[in-house]
Amino acid sequence: MLGRTREGLELSRDLPEDMTSTSAVEWRFGRAVLRTWGDDLPGGIADMRLVTGARRSWGAYRARIIGLGHLAEATYRAGA
Repeated sequence: MLGRTREGLELSRDLPEDMTSTSAVEWRFGRAVLRTWGDDLPGGIADMRLVTGARRSWGAYRARIIGLGHLAEATYRAGA
């Protein structure tokens, strides 16, 4: 997505609120990263909080684990 942040955000604009499938979580994860990199820190934080809270019954799901690092970065950059 190098240099194509706007395009990526447009593709992920209307994501479902349902976070019960890994596909939904992966899309939300991608949008959270794009938002954070594009300096939409509140949007990135909101999306990443949904990702890190996704279905704990999945165990150590990589999007949740990696998402914690991205959430920490976005929260730090936002001044919290």
